[in-house]
Amino acid sequence: MEGRLKEIYEVFDLMLTSLRQEEKRLEALLKRAEEAITRLESLLSRTGGVSDRQEEEDFLSTSEAKQVVEMYRQGLSPKEISLKSGIHIGKVELFINLYRAKNESSSYKQS
Repeated sequence: MEGRLKEIYEVFDLMLTSLRQEEKRLEALLKRAEEAITRLESLLSRTGGVSDRQEEEDFLSTSEAKQVVEMYRQGLSPKEISLKSGIHIGKVELFINLYRAKNESSSYKQS
């Protein structure tokens, strides 16, 4: 009985040591993640966020987006565009909203 109890304590100590090592490793990873988040937040605040006009333009230059915009300009509703093209309604609405935002900002610049 005493030998069995000693064996249980040894296993317990090994497990405890392993858990403490794992805890230290996780704490180090958490610290690195928090530092990375802080750096990213700092970068975003300096660059003014993630709204990049060029990315929107590239996104609108895809064949799907061109197809959606063309159908929209012909007067079709987002639902009709989705049904005719097979493109998900959410994606259709995204393309249309980006297109409209781009055109509204262009018209403000021209006036």
